[in-house]
Amino acid sequence: MLMDLELINQIKDPIRMKHYNFIIKEINKSLGLKRSTDISILDVGCGTGQLAGLLGNFGYQVLGIDIYQPKIEKAKEQKFSNNVSFQCRDALSLNLKGEFDVIIAADVVEHLEKPEKFVITASSLLKSGGILIITIPNGYGIKELTHRMYERYVLSTFLHKFFRHIRRCLISDDRWAVPKVDSLSAAKFPHVQFFTFKRLNSLLNNGGFRITRKQNGSFISSIYMLRVLFDNFLILKKLDVFIADILPHFLASSWLIVAKKTKV
Repeated sequence: MLMDLELINQIKDPIRMKHYNFIIKEINKSLGLKRSTDISILDVGCGTGQLAGLLGNFGYQVLGIDIYQPKIEKAKEQKFSNNVSFQCRDALSLNLKGEFDVIIAADVVEHLEKPEKFVITASSLLKSGGILIITIPNGYGIKELTHRMYERYVLSTFLHKFFRHIRRCLISDDRWAVPKVDSLSAAKFPHVQFFTFKRLNSLLNNGGFRITRKQNGSFISSIYMLRVLFDNFLILKKLDVFIADILPHFLASSWLIVAKKTKV
């Protein structure tokens, strides 16, 4: 366990490290004295499997699912432990009622047309007393608001080319706004939900959950127009995630949420 915690602390990106630390600590805290090998986890929207693979190192039984086949193929190519598996499928199609102790939806709910169906399904897939861990952007935080403004007023104008030119001059990289690592999946699955904390809380309550823990994620480091600065000066990103923790939740750009299943 200690070795894996040290691995988390070696992650260069402070935001990812904060998310992973939050998830691991909440799993351990919520499930008490259960052995890690007896804990089953569903990682919804697992992407290429980095989080699922890390959880597997702790001994958890992990199933990672994603609806985007290329990501699942990449996940299967990784050399993860045998207690980690991957499937290309939608969580709504799973017929595994009461099978999981933990469900993780990291940056998933904002992409769903009908998030209420997902929350109800998550409740049915969890064991009694199970937990749902969500990471999600503040739909009206500075990151989401500036991104929507950028798409509407800048992306189709000469300013977009100007910003790309500046970025190329600074770091020999002209990518801008949405990273090109997986631009096809980003285009296929845009954000369609923009949550206030009140709306998110109502969504979870109506689906049979009660929020037991919340933490702010970041403040301004995830704003697309500032990434070139924060990605090259990680001390600024560390400062940003620290500042996020002392801000009221409505000013944060993202939230980390633990919700406990309350309905049997």
